[in-house]
Amino acid sequence: MFGSKKAEFVHLFQEFADAFPFTSDGQKHISLYDENRQTGRHNFQEIQAAVARGEDITDLVLLKLLPHAGTVSNEARGAWVHHAPSISGNLKKWYESDGKSYDWTAIAQAIFNFVQRCVTDPTELKDACLEFSSLTCSKGFQVGMLTPILNALRPDEFLLVNKKPWRVINYFEDTSYNALLTGYPQINTELQRMIQAVAPEMRQICPNVALHNNDLFDMFCHWLVAVKKYTFDVRYWKIAPGETAWQWEECRDQGFIAIEWDELGDISTLDHKEFDERRDQLIAQHPELKWKKSGVNQVYVFAQIKPGDYIVANKGKTKVLGIGTVTGTYYFEPNAPRQKHRLPVHWHDLTPKDVDQKDWQRTLVALNPEIFEAIVGDTMLPQTVPSQVNSQCPFTAKTFELLAELNASPRKTTYLARRDDFKQQLEEPFQKLLRQVATQLPAAITEQMETERKLFARIPKNDFNHGGAWDFYWGAFYLKGGKRIEDAQLFLWMNHERLEFGFYIGAYGGAQRQQFLTNCQTHYDALLTLLEPSLADDDIWYGIRGSQTKLDWKDWLKNPQGLDIHVDMRLSRQDVLSRSTEQLIDQITQTYKRFFPLILLAITEEPLPLLLDYLEPLDDDDIEAKVLNTPYSLAACAASTYLDESLLGDWVEAIERKGQAVLYGPPGTGKTFLARCFAKHLISEGDGFVELVQFHPAYTYEDFIEGIRPQMGKSGLEYPHVPGRLLEFCEKAEQRHDRCVLIIDEINRANLAQVFGELMYLLEYRDEEINLASGRKFRIPTNVRIISTMNTADRSIALVDHALRRRFAFLYVPPNYEGLRKYHQLTGYATENLVNLLQHINAQIGDSHYQLGTSFFLRENLDAELKSIWQLEIEPYLEEFFFDQSDKMKNLRWAQVEGQLRP
Repeated sequence: MFGSKKAEFVHLFQEFADAFPFTSDGQKHISLYDENRQTGRHNFQEIQAAVARGEDITDLVLLKLLPHAGTVSNEARGAWVHHAPSISGNLKKWYESDGKSYDWTAIAQAIFNFVQRCVTDPTELKDACLEFSSLTCSKGFQVGMLTPILNALRPDEFLLVNKKPWRVINYFEDTSYNALLTGYPQINTELQRMIQAVAPEMRQICPNVALHNNDLFDMFCHWLVAVKKYTFDVRYWKIAPGETAWQWEECRDQGFIAIEWDELGDISTLDHKEFDERRDQLIAQHPELKWKKSGVNQVYVFAQIKPGDYIVANKGKTKVLGIGTVTGTYYFEPNAPRQKHRLPVHWHDLTPKDVDQKDWQRTLVALNPEIFEAIVGDTMLPQTVPSQVNSQCPFTAKTFELLAELNASPRKTTYLARRDDFKQQLEEPFQKLLRQVATQLPAAITEQMETERKLFARIPKNDFNHGGAWDFYWGAFYLKGGKRIEDAQLFLWMNHERLEFGFYIGAYGGAQRQQFLTNCQTHYDALLTLLEPSLADDDIWYGIRGSQTKLDWKDWLKNPQGLDIHVDMRLSRQDVLSRSTEQLIDQITQTYKRFFPLILLAITEEPLPLLLDYLEPLDDDDIEAKVLNTPYSLAACAASTYLDESLLGDWVEAIERKGQAVLYGPPGTGKTFLARCFAKHLISEGDGFVELVQFHPAYTYEDFIEGIRPQMGKSGLEYPHVPGRLLEFCEKAEQRHDRCVLIIDEINRANLAQVFGELMYLLEYRDEEINLASGRKFRIPTNVRIISTMNTADRSIALVDHALRRRFAFLYVPPNYEGLRKYHQLTGYATENLVNLLQHINAQIGDSHYQLGTSFFLRENLDAELKSIWQLEIEPYLEEFFFDQSDKMKNLRWAQVEGQLRP
């Protein structure tokens, strides 16, 4: 079992044991195995009783035998909430979204019969799977949906199988299972053998984890895939087999994928610079082709796709035709009539799938793992094809063997004994690689960074003649006039396992380190917007070198000192050897260009102007590298806000219909938080962004639209027209393909007729443009959404312009008592007395615009903080409202209500 990967498994399992089981998340996960099984057994017995009574079991089966995500709506419907869910929403609605009708009674009966047969006699598993899969009504019900209930009822016989354990077994056992139910008997048997084989190691490493071996292994799979997000060295690509998929049948039958631009000829021997020259020459010679650089560049990206990568073949933006694995390198087929640039592909999933991918305009699109997994669903994919050694790679297997010798014996004598080999196999190609990277960097970087002198370290240690040696080799570009071991740097680092390249400031960084930390703290919100296209990438590692725990870039940016000022991209030994010199140069260069803004944060007190000068909006030539926002479903939004998912769906529909909305309600109802959640949902899985502006009484047209700003020019004082926040936002939004959201907080605190000006017209007529006072033309891009918040208790300034009411959707946000209850289910605070008191006070207020909201009390330590909250936040508000009703106010002070709030 395992072959050469046994040591890797043991190493990872040891890391799992140290990092997960005894954390709060780990302990919660452990408890869920028994909880889910008990609920599953109870549900099955309930359905058996209903069958005996002759009742309809359709809804019971669909809700209580299939594993659901723990969303508010699922819990409200009484669904079986499971730690390994395959259903997030309403199963019927999800199936029926294709416009077809389904016999749900027959489906439910078939599921019940299948489960009953398997648990009654486990030896019937194979035949039961075959017969269930052959039914007309069973299409789409695969292992991830049906094995959780089998595992709940007979855990010793049936293992829970979804995409987490199958990814693990396929990686470690070099297997290639599929997720169809017909394959479950085999993978169930093989997983049990695998677990039995590693049980001694698991128990030796985790002797005190109170789980059955099967569950311990399942928990390890969850941690490896979902928590650690272990890199299996695979990338994912969407490639259309010709316009409207005209070549799909040929690609499917002959095992390849191809793209156009045949006039380029064979590009297999071209480096990036040579490709650009050939591209530009052909564009100039053949204007009739109407080629754009951004389109032609896809051919070069296509040629770099490696064996083992996955291909999603699509037809337009709504249909996936097949999923396959690349089995070889790029080749040019000169005898083909069309689409001569090709990759060999093994198509292992030919089931058509409906999708909704608005960003699939181009032939070739890089997919992030989340989108790919959403497309694949529970379909199991074959094991990665091993990377091949590239004859043009600057390093060889011997390079890594030498570094492995140093790792085993980090002594100067080890180095001196093989000094010539180290020089030829490691130091010379490493130094040449980094110097070649220097020639490809833009002037903005080379003007700041030392790229010629004292770039490289030594392997023997300067350890006062103790004879030690480093088991790695490194070099770096650092600030001119500085020192490589102290300054902010763009580094290249290599050991026996991998190659790393990125940004670093060490403990000796001094003033630069402190400046970096100060700028991250001072400009955090602005940096989130500016750096997201560069840093929000799952392939980037943040924090301590070599850590196998993936950190979110936003968390790192908020506290880089606590997590280490270290950012890198990593290539495994196999990945390094599969790349040519030019490919390595290109990847390292592009990474340094992305990370250079971090250098700027270390060298100036006012970094934002420098960042804005350096960073450019994403253009068409770079579209392949576009990073999409994190998925954030409406269900996730409902879970975060404690509001009903269907209500949120109606509100999102209103925002989409009008283009702009106002969330209005009394103070403390979470309007700004809800606006941020809506914005996050609207930009989910797109390239859009969110910005927030807060209005106030002094806010003007010049601040929001445009105005004259005195500036000192070459000839004296000048008065140019300067764009305001809205114009800047819209200009940036025009560079994006997907929705961009502007949040206007406290919209009614400004003089809206004066601030909005011509915007009043454009809000209603989104497809038109107008001339501003400066002479420039302006329109609101179609991908812009505006979400505003309005506190209805602000009596000093009111929204009086009725014309504005017609242009916005108005969404009322009342106090959310149920949300208060759900929030404190996790804290243990008993809320009923507090809810009753709030309802009583709001009844006395008697005006929905001035009610007390519940967000004042969404505090983890509410029991300890409630007195302070009431006296310093609630009482002043009530005093203002009941300023002429002293008797009422007297009864609402802390001394009088404290007793009412005790459980």
